[in-house]
Amino acid sequence: MVTVYVKHYLDKVGLDYFQNTWLPLHVEPVISQQPGFVSIDWQVDETDCGYVTVKFVDDVTLQAWAEKPEHDVVDLLDPYRVKAYWEAAKTENASKDSAELDWVRVDAKSPR
Repeated sequence: MVTVYVKHYLDKVGLDYFQNTWLPLHVEPVISQQPGFVSIDWQVDETDCGYVTVKFVDDVTLQAWAEKPEHDVVDLLDPYRVKAYWEAAKTENASKDSAELDWVRVDAKSPR
């Protein structure tokens, strides 16, 4: 199993959009239909971060999802970003703390 952790740095309006519109209406219905998809979970903190945890059965099915045009739904968050990037880390070790992982910055396509 592969677990991916994602951090989106968003303004207050963006955090509301993240949890009430983007995830339940744009992400969950699409990602849940992907072969190899296991689960998705999210939370927000009090400041500016929306966290997503996604699990796939293996790296092949994760990569297939990342390469689909539907994955570009992430760009809908760009107008709300307080940083011009988002971060992601992945692991096959479910017991490893996400703080110990190598995080990769991904530039937003249309930073505000």
